[in-house]
Amino acid sequence: MPLKEQKKALVKLLVYSSFVYLAAKVKRNLSNSRKVPVRVTSRLPKPSNEHQSGFFSAMSYNIAGLPGIISQAITDRKSSTALIGNKINEYDIVNVQEDFNFHAALYDEGNKHPYRTVTKGPALWGDGLNTLSRFPIYELKRVPWRHCTASNCFTPKGFSYCRIGLAKEVFIDLYNVHANAYEDAKSAYARRLNMRQLLAFIQANSEGEAVLVMGDMNSSYSDPRDNVKELVKKAGLTDTWIELMNGNQLPEILESIKYLPLLDIDHLSESIDKIFYRSSRKIKLKPSNYRIEGKKFTDGNRLPLSDHLPVAVDFEWKLT
Repeated sequence: MPLKEQKKALVKLLVYSSFVYLAAKVKRNLSNSRKVPVRVTSRLPKPSNEHQSGFFSAMSYNIAGLPGIISQAITDRKSSTALIGNKINEYDIVNVQEDFNFHAALYDEGNKHPYRTVTKGPALWGDGLNTLSRFPIYELKRVPWRHCTASNCFTPKGFSYCRIGLAKEVFIDLYNVHANAYEDAKSAYARRLNMRQLLAFIQANSEGEAVLVMGDMNSSYSDPRDNVKELVKKAGLTDTWIELMNGNQLPEILESIKYLPLLDIDHLSESIDKIFYRSSRKIKLKPSNYRIEGKKFTDGNRLPLSDHLPVAVDFEWKLT
């Protein structure tokens, strides 16, 4: 997007987001209506000590929550976001990105996840990162990027960290990521610094822990300007698409890369939306059934609910 158009989009976004933010604040002050619990828990349920293993499904989904006037999604954003909130109910742990201006539709119009992070706010104020889970969520932290470019800087993009309680005294560290976008040299440089910032945080805060990293990385292994391979290697992560769909082989680095349109991605194609994992000495994670859930996430006219397709993987966990 040219700089002039980015500035126009920023003005529109500022006006729209200010209106939405103030309207939501007034509504909260005037309404005492019941809402589905939205919380980061500080107390575990009391599962049996017999929980030595289990299963969970995980999804990462950029839900295109910017206002319709600047969104690249082709469907109505409020109704589409409400549909997304319903359709993700069948997944146990869901990371969403760009959950900005239609957050209430995502949470309050049919979503049933009992544990959900409290949103930081609409675009310009919020980072768009939220997690919805069947398992308790602990120790939420939001970390903005130190480096960004152009319209990426209009809102505090970054990553979030939390701990998911799979059972009594059984935890995994969960990261939700939205990296710097665009393919020009400055944007790619900022994205490389994003990956190094995330790596440093994982090394400092998740040493020895089982880890799940899901999000919109805006990165490709084939692009020589990206360093997602460095993140995976140094953090000890495994890419579920590489392991399950690409024969444990990294894609070849290409001097000239042409990205597939986001809505044309399938399970055989590398997506910029990625799911990484790492086992620990205590917990072994085993992924299966990597899939792009494009057909599920459409409206009544079979149109996609976002400008991205959701990525999902099933996991078996076992205490070692």
